[in-house]
Amino acid sequence: MVYEIASRLKDPDLVRIIEAIVRSFEENASFIRGSDILHRLEQEYHIVANPAILYDLIHAGVLIKQAPAQNIEDYLLKIDFSKVPFIFEKEIFAAEVIQDYEKKNLSTNSLEIAFAATIPQKFNSSNTEFDEIYPTLIRIAASAKHDLWIVNPFFDEYGAKYLLPSLIGAAKNEVMIRILGREIFGESEQDFIKPIKCIADEFAKEELSPYLEIRDFYQTDENRNQIYALHTKMMIADENTAYIGSANLTKHSLKNNFEIGVILKGSGVKPLVDLTTYVWDNSAHVDLDKEKSV
Repeated sequence: MVYEIASRLKDPDLVRIIEAIVRSFEENASFIRGSDILHRLEQEYHIVANPAILYDLIHAGVLIKQAPAQNIEDYLLKIDFSKVPFIFEKEIFAAEVIQDYEKKNLSTNSLEIAFAATIPQKFNSSNTEFDEIYPTLIRIAASAKHDLWIVNPFFDEYGAKYLLPSLIGAAKNEVMIRILGREIFGESEQDFIKPIKCIADEFAKEELSPYLEIRDFYQTDENRNQIYALHTKMMIADENTAYIGSANLTKHSLKNNFEIGVILKGSGVKPLVDLTTYVWDNSAHVDLDKEKSV
């Protein structure tokens, strides 16, 4: 059963209407024309009829062709009433699933999209339309009311200090700030500890440490070969606004590189939060005074 009726109508109430029309012929007609069904759909329910629904009913086994014609509306058909309860029960259920999925998908796709970019200073005259990335990140951080996610594999002290005032301001407003990095204690990334510690120390000084949590998404095998690692560059405020782009939180990305990012606003941001939460839950807790521990 491929649920062609449900797939075409995508509305359980419309499927129920088709069922009611089919059942209405049970006592008064042994054979019908395709046009009889379409006419009742239009006259009794004021719904513009799509003749393709007749093919769907034939494929489902509800209608049986007795005498084909040039147009499906002129087919002579017989209704197999023994199949009607089973077929329509399944089709209604399938239409309910499709309708629910499409409602959720519509919500997910409710997005306002903008762009931000960093253009090397030498070429600043060519940057005529896009906001710069780092001021955009500061505005996103300032907009957070409950949660702020900072997901980035590469920090330096310049980038950390650039964001610090907005992070402190958010924490003072009781926003929970979660920073997800990579290889914080790795030998090749020792410089990463300094900017992260810079942020943590400032939070401690302001007595805001409860509003900051840091985790590390990086794993190696027993031979120190990388199994997985963070490479995403993203900032999310609550479930409403997100930045996704190429920029690291470093001076080079801030000033020297050509970087570009997308700013998303709306209910469609939630899947990013769900995915980030999943990665976060599978990341290592970071204690900057100790070795990292899971």
